[in-house]
Formats: sequence, structure tokens, C-alpha cells
Amino acid sequence: MQSLTRKALIAFCGLLVLDLFVRFNTSKETLGPKGMEHLSYDPVQVSTLAIASGGVRITLEKSSRGWERVGIPRKARNVSDLLTPAQTQEVEAFLQRICSLVRESIEGIPDNKDTIYGLDPDHSVWIRIQWKGNENNKRSFTVRFGSVLPLNVMYVYASFDDKPGLFKVLKTYKESALNLLHSLSRL
Repeated sequence: MQSLTRKALIAFCGLLVLDLFVRFNTSKETLGPKGMEHLSYDPVQVSTLAIASGGVRITLEKSSRGWERVGIPRKARNVSDLLTPAQTQEVEAFLQRICSLVRESIEGIPDNKDTIYGLDPDHSVWIRIQWKGNENNKRSFTVRFGSVLPLNVMYVYASFDDKPGLFKVLKTYKESALNLLHSLSRL
């Protein structure tokens, strides 16, 4: 019994020393959100939305009639490719979230090993958004969401087309993209 108590006390002291070590090292870093960006795009101006994961892909375009599915073979199409009001509301809510995405840059990670972070085509979720405008003024935004960060289940790795490297973003962005993809890909 005494040896068990001694082992528990040693383990507790070890965890205490580890906690103090981590606190000491993190206190040296600059305070505040270093490398964090709050992206802000106008979701009303979005004209095209594409989401893909694995072999499933859906592309939506906004027309005068509303949001429509595009790129579906004629045989697989429903009577109408126009989204229902409930589906349109789901797309609009997704665009509100994704167009105000917060990303935090991750320094010191080699960008040539994307597959390690789940950014390979088999595991990543890919989103492309295009804004209205003439051909000279057309803007787009692309992001790939990868895997959950080790020991931090709130975040996933992501890569963006406007900046090289890896970023940390809330995993709810990936989850909402997957939910929308699965909801709208059912025929």
C-alpha cells in the first residue's frame, strides 16, 4: 500500500513539474492572437459554391430563380435542380459561417507533407466560393480542411489558395461543410 501511495505522489509531482515547465515556456511568448486573421467576405455576393470530399462533390450556382445544383448528369437529376426553401436557408447559413472564417497561421510546419495533416484528396474537405462580378473582377476563395490537430479536438488543419502554408481553424467549419455536402448530395 505504501509503495502505491509513493508512486502516486511521484506521478503527481511529475505532472506538477511538467505543468510549471509548460506555463514558464508559454509565458515567454508574446501575448495575444499571433498570426490570427478574421476573414470577412460578403455572403450575399457569392455566385458559386462548390464542396467536395472524397468522391462526393456538389456545385451550386445562384441564379435569378435561387440556388441551383449544376454539374449533375441529366439521368441523375431531380425534376428541378432548384433548391427548396429549407435547403436555400441551409446554404445561406453555411455561407454566413464560412465567409467570416477565423484562421490562425501555424509556423514551422513543412508544407510539403500535406497528407500527414489529412489534406490529401481522400481525407480533406474542399470548398470553393466565387463572387459575382465581371470577368476582370471575379474573385474566388478556396480552402481545404484536413485532420483534427493532435491533443486539440477543437481545431483542424487547413490550407488556403491565397496564402501558402498551414493554418488552424475551428473544426466546426469542416463539420458544417460536410453536413451541407451530405444534405444536398442526396437525390
